[in-house]
Amino acid sequence: MSPHKSAANTFAIEASRAAIKAKQIGPADTAERRPTAASAKKAGTKSFDAQVAQSDPYFVWAQNSGARRLEGVRSNRTDYLQVAVEIIGGDGNERQRAFKDLKQAGMLASKAYWAQSVDGLDIEPFFTALIDKNRLSDFVQMIAGLAPPVKVRFELGHPVIQRARVAKTQYRLKKDVERSKLDVPLTGKVIAVIDYGCPFAHAAYLNSRGRSRVRYAWLQDTGSLLSGATYALPRVRSSTGADRKLFRYGVELLPSLLAKVLTENTSGGRTDENACYEAVGYDLMREATTHGAHVLSIAAGYKNPLNDSKDRASDAKIIFVQLPRAAVADASGGSMNCHVIDALRYIQARTDPSADVVVNMSFGTHAGPHDGTSLLERAIDNIVNLRTPDKFKVVIPAGNSFNAACHAQLTLHQDRSHELNWEVMPDDSTDSFLEIWYGGNDNDADQVEVEVQEPFSDTFLGPVKLNQVASWCGDRQTGGNQCNEPACTIVHTASSVRADGYKNRVVLIALAPTRNDQHDQAEARYGVWKIRLTNKGAKSLVADAWIERDDPILDLGGSCRQSRFVVEHQEDTEQDYPANQSVTKFCTLNSYATAKHVQTVGAAVKPSERAHGLYATVPCRAASYSSAGPGRDSTNGPAINWVAYSEESDVLPGINAAGTRTRYWVRRDGTSVAAPQVTRALMNEMSVVGPSPIKFVSAKQPVVPPKQPKLQLNRIANQARLVES
Repeated sequence: MSPHKSAANTFAIEASRAAIKAKQIGPADTAERRPTAASAKKAGTKSFDAQVAQSDPYFVWAQNSGARRLEGVRSNRTDYLQVAVEIIGGDGNERQRAFKDLKQAGMLASKAYWAQSVDGLDIEPFFTALIDKNRLSDFVQMIAGLAPPVKVRFELGHPVIQRARVAKTQYRLKKDVERSKLDVPLTGKVIAVIDYGCPFAHAAYLNSRGRSRVRYAWLQDTGSLLSGATYALPRVRSSTGADRKLFRYGVELLPSLLAKVLTENTSGGRTDENACYEAVGYDLMREATTHGAHVLSIAAGYKNPLNDSKDRASDAKIIFVQLPRAAVADASGGSMNCHVIDALRYIQARTDPSADVVVNMSFGTHAGPHDGTSLLERAIDNIVNLRTPDKFKVVIPAGNSFNAACHAQLTLHQDRSHELNWEVMPDDSTDSFLEIWYGGNDNDADQVEVEVQEPFSDTFLGPVKLNQVASWCGDRQTGGNQCNEPACTIVHTASSVRADGYKNRVVLIALAPTRNDQHDQAEARYGVWKIRLTNKGAKSLVADAWIERDDPILDLGGSCRQSRFVVEHQEDTEQDYPANQSVTKFCTLNSYATAKHVQTVGAAVKPSERAHGLYATVPCRAASYSSAGPGRDSTNGPAINWVAYSEESDVLPGINAAGTRTRYWVRRDGTSVAAPQVTRALMNEMSVVGPSPIKFVSAKQPVVPPKQPKLQLNRIANQARLVES
């Protein structure tokens, strides 16, 4: 998991100098022992300044956990932190002034986010930037001092470390590489994939002239390249003719370069794919399969790998953005938000406004507000609106957490305490995170208190009230001394405000790994952690708790282990947990799924010709793992727009699609293979005038509400459309 993990949810920072001091809880400020019965409720608790009412809990956690949580990327002898930023309110001039103030405080923003407006250059409300690590306090103080109506919120991203260049590959990828007439914004049909691993020389992505339909590829780090590879940053020519950097990291493979590589490694109509990848030092393509290769095959392969038919998507131009290995390896997925925002802006920079673009992004996280107010969700909506939702579509999977026991919903009654049991696994080398979201339209929501009890203990840490942070160290000894890093941190803060005036509040509980090979760093106890919530207000409140994703992702392995709420054992085919438990399988969607302008895709099991009994009457049965809605904000609807088959049958799991070589095939399952089927269908639909060519079946059974009688086998809302390839 990322050292500066930031979930889909992010929060406005409004801090004074005093608040920053209050938040910097280090060894001198924190009780350095696990709380005793007498001292547990006081250990390491600090209050925020009143101006810190809307702060990023992961930022507070990172500060509280020591310098290693705020590692940066080094450039020109300066350490930078990567951040995603939202400027809220104000007109173009006011945003420009705020932007210039932030630059003076050490912020270095990408030119990709400058837009031409009536008043001249205008900064977009969402952008990514680098912050001088040594001036982080200046940056936060500048945000606190911005004049109304402008406010700013930001979240930490993941640093991208460029690998040293020590030799040459066959082709030097530098800024003066031949820029030909091929290197222009794409028009017509464009399928863009944000994933990991792009086999651009595969026969499924070649056109009739032998050129790759992968017209642009941006590898966001150089970890997938050989150590000798040289590279060019993504660049764009401005209206004045000046050549400027779009982004300050990664390597871009231009159409002219890809055409040259393929031409020089093709003979007798056959392409030496290995030689193509070696020519540009694409080390990742030594693997037989990658997640990105499988997804790209389903979304844009020639022909459709699911029915061997040629359709309009078979001829579409392709843009591929490869996420950094470090961000993909973060099992929670929370550290990739900056890279996703940059990827979407890159795709728009490489396509003409007239182009029909469908973007597939088969990643997701568990935690977040689930109401459309997270920074990434709002950024996606803003980027789509820079074109139109009819010309620029974003497709994401619903998630695979229906049976993960990762969500609980409970009513906090007045003057009563409610407990959740959180089981953290042994031998987990990554941090574990739990987010609790609640709120309301008045200040009654400000009276919730939180306490935490570690396994094998009879004392609680807390209570932690709104705008407070608390932490304590574990049992670990380092050289006979107590380890100074916290094993558990609780951050209780305000968050975003919805359009209907609903004020979000969030509690972040962060645990250190239960197995840490670094002996000078903290370890948390494994077992059942008890979370106690007490409502001291005058009204009852509804709280939703999500455990962040912490399972091995893609093909990168790792020793992360998913924690979960304690529930009664049952078969995965059950539609919900017993009604006397607060844990529910519903409201488990991908945390990006409640954005307004995303197409969310659930997974289904393909009906078998031999189906019998109850299954024979169900035309579209959800896969046992496919996450379900709705979101916390009921105005967002069921949140699942589409369904596609991710399982060939009950006995043949997964979908067969291409690997990294023309004759390699691999079978994968999950909602991440359902999403590209919808991406392909949407491209086919956008490419014609007249009736939609999509074959779909409306699910005949309604969604099962949480804790209602389990009369249906199907969870798919009747508004969703089933794509049949």
